[in-house]
Amino acid sequence: MKIRSQFKTLSSIAMMLLFTVFLTTNLIAQVAINEDSSLPDGSAMLDVKSTDKGFLVPRMTEAERNAITSPATGLLVYQTNGTTGFYYYDGTEWGLIGSGAFSINDLSDGRTADNSVFLGDGAGANDDGTDNKNVAVGYQSLNGNTTGDNNTASGY
Repeated sequence: MKIRSQFKTLSSIAMMLLFTVFLTTNLIAQVAINEDSSLPDGSAMLDVKSTDKGFLVPRMTEAERNAITSPATGLLVYQTNGTTGFYYYDGTEWGLIGSGAFSINDLSDGRTADNSVFLGDGAGANDDGTDNKNVAVGYQSLNGNTTGDNNTASGY
């Protein structure tokens, strides 16, 4: 009888120790989907890696997309009808990726300088950057202009 009582005491202590360990241990839930058995990147909850396959997001019609109850901010779907494309939920409404406004500076060969606009490889390359209100469109357009103002040029 005394042995059984000691066993119960040891079992209780072991259970309390395990419970304490579980309470003080941070569990990290990360998932890696790959073919090389690599671990997920530490900054990602889901790390998908492939050299010959893509990642397929849910595909649905506009009506199906709009029927999602309480979509999470950042939710991503591919719409298959109407204006097709990738849509994301911004917390208020659905937006089509790539449809937003962009500036001339977003183009690889476009830039603005104060009130001047240059579009084309080398366009306005020698502009002094002051408020001279020049507009140049085309390869090296207004390239030779350094201080002139209110100029407009197009073409080479």
